[in-house]
Amino acid sequence: MSRVMVSTLAFVMLFTFSCGTMNSSIKNDFPREGFAFISKTVQLKRCFGEGKCATMDLRSSGSGYVVRLSNEGAYIVTAAHVCDGEKGLLESVEQTIHMRVSTLSLKKYDAIVLKKDPSIDACLLFAEGLTEGVEVIPLAMEPPKRGEKVYNIAAPLGMFDYDMVPVFEGRYAGEEDGQDVYALSATFGSSGSMILNSKGELVGMVHSVLVKFRNIAISSPYEELMEFIRSGLSKAELAEWVCIPDECNKN
Repeated sequence: MSRVMVSTLAFVMLFTFSCGTMNSSIKNDFPREGFAFISKTVQLKRCFGEGKCATMDLRSSGSGYVVRLSNEGAYIVTAAHVCDGEKGLLESVEQTIHMRVSTLSLKKYDAIVLKKDPSIDACLLFAEGLTEGVEVIPLAMEPPKRGEKVYNIAAPLGMFDYDMVPVFEGRYAGEEDGQDVYALSATFGSSGSMILNSKGELVGMVHSVLVKFRNIAISSPYEELMEFIRSGLSKAELAEWVCIPDECNKN
């Protein structure tokens, strides 16, 4: 284990038992409405002959956050692996992926994948029709400082209901091997969840945790995550203004 990793783990341990917990003292105006619950259904299909096919649905969930609203719908970011199909032996099977997002009002919307970057585990979704009842999470202009208090809004293990989503408190522990490390509780279902500073601005996104040590969360690097979001939204905004000449003439 490198000296940098040992130092990071030691720093994390200082806050593990005091900060990596659910916080009930956060102000009511914290941007919970920017949260999106991501559900994925992967339909597997394999045919063994003419007219003989077997199908099976695999379901999983994750967390996400709204980064832009338009007249047509909402743009939502989550982890890339939340948007992926099944891996391993199942890669040889025909797969159909169906993505849906839910808001705190429990309204559900179909979503499509606009962009993915596996290198930072980020995925940009578009949910058509989702134009109300949510708010946009602002992007922080600077990365968090080592030891800075942060907040995580997520649905670990699918823990999410009407007007209810957990908010966790933690600390930024620093960078390790090109990833941002946080002293923050996370588990299955936390993938793709937002990490906010005390101003309610996005500084990171949980994409994984250390095995057997759920109080250390790994985030996409700040700079790369911001670039992914900004470039994805720039292309989306441009696409909204582009239309086929014949179609434009009809408007």
